Amino acid sequence: MKILQINTVFDKTSTGKIVFDIKQELDKKEIDNYVIFGRGKSSYNDDKNVIKVTSEFESNLSHFNSYISGFLYGGNISNTDRIISQINKIKPDIVHLHCLNGFYVNIPSLIKFLKEANYKTVLTLHADFMFTGTCGYSYECEKYNDGCGACSNINLIEKNFLIDNTHKNNMRFIKSFDGFKNLKVVSVSPYLEKKSSESKILSPFDHYCVFNGIDTDVFRYIKDDDMSSKFNNKDVVLHVTSNFNFDEKGGLDFIELAKLNETNNNLLFVIVGFGKCNFQLPKNVIFYGRTNDQNELAKIYSYAKVCIIPSRCETFSMVVAESLCCGTPIIGYYSGGPETIALEKYSSFCQYKDITELNKLLNIQLSKKIVRNTISKAAKEKYSKELMVDEYLRIYKSFNID
Repeated sequence: MKILQINTVFDKTSTGKIVFDIKQELDKKEIDNYVIFGRGKSSYNDDKNVIKVTSEFESNLSHFNSYISGFLYGGNISNTDRIISQINKIKPDIVHLHCLNGFYVNIPSLIKFLKEANYKTVLTLHADFMFTGTCGYSYECEKYNDGCGACSNINLIEKNFLIDNTHKNNMRFIKSFDGFKNLKVVSVSPYLEKKSSESKILSPFDHYCVFNGIDTDVFRYIKDDDMSSKFNNKDVVLHVTSNFNFDEKGGLDFIELAKLNETNNNLLFVIVGFGKCNFQLPKNVIFYGRTNDQNELAKIYSYAKVCIIPSRCETFSMVVAESLCCGTPIIGYYSGGPETIALEKYSSFCQYKDITELNKLLNIQLSKKIVRNTISKAAKEKYSKELMVDEYLRIYKSFNID
C-alpha cells in the first residue's frame, strides 16, 4: 500500500503536525508513503518522500489574483499541474487530501483530475470550504446548499474581496465532485461530520469521523516547579490562540473575563500565541506570546488551573485536546467542534458572547479539585496520534487495498 498526503504545510501549525504525525506512524509501520505540501518551510528537506511543489512568490501572486477575481480556490494552474505530475509519478494507491487552501492549488481542477483518473481518495475536512466552495467557517449560514451568492460573510473570508463570486465557486465545486466514485470523506469532529454529510456537495459520499491526534509523549501532565515562579505563584487562567488579533478567536472576550476578576489577586490571565495587543492590558493579564517549544507549552498547560476557549467557531480545536492531555480542564463557548470532542466530565460550555455565564463557569471550575493524572489518562486514550493513524488505516483498507 502506497499513501500520498497533500496539505498546505508540513510539520508546522496544526494540520502540518497532523500530516507529519501520520507520516511518522506510517514510516514506523513500514508503509510506503509520501507528502506533497505547498507553503512554508520543512525541517525535513533530506526526506525525498516530502516534496514542496511551489514558491512563496507564486502562491502570493495567486493570493493577490483571488482578491481581484473572487475565485478563492481557483488559481495557480501551473502549480496544480506540477502536483498532478507528482501524483502520476508516485502512483499512490491512496491520495489523502487535507487542507488545500493557501493559494498553492486549484482545488476544482485537482478534484476533477483525481475523479477522472479514478484515484482512491480520502478527503479530511479541517474546515468548511470543501463543501461551501468559499467559506472556511460558514457559521450559522447554510446558503452553500442553495448555491451561495450575495455572501454576508464575505469580509470574514478575505478582507477587501473585490468581487463576490461565491455562487460560481460553489458551482465549480459541485461540478468537480459530481460523479466521484472513489472518495471517502473524513471530518475531524462530529460537528463537522454532520455539516458535511448534510451538504449538497459532499452528501453523496461515505462519511467518517476521525479525531485529530496529538503527540501524547509531549502533551502530558508535567509538574514543573519553575512554572510557579514564572507566573508569580498565582493560579493561571490560560488562553492559547493561533491568532489573538482574529476577532473570531475571542481574545477580547478573554480580556473582558479577566476584567471581571481584577479584584481576585490570586488569579493571573495568560495569553499564549501569535498576535499583538495594541492596547493597555489589565494588570491581571500577561501576553506571554508565541512559543515554538511544545514541551514548554505542555508545561504551561499543566500548570494552568483552567483553559479558556472563547472562539465563535472551531471545527476541532487542538487546544482542547492538548489541554486535557496535560490534565487541565476546559471552559468556553459552544463553538461547534470543542463541545463535540471534549471530555464531557472535565469541560463546560455556554452560549457565545455570554461572558457573565462564562465567568460563572470559570469560578465553578476554580472551586473544584483537579485530579490531573486522571484527566490526562482519559484524554490520552481519546486524542493520541497512534489512535488517529489506526483509524485512517482502517479507512484506507476499506478500499480493499493490500
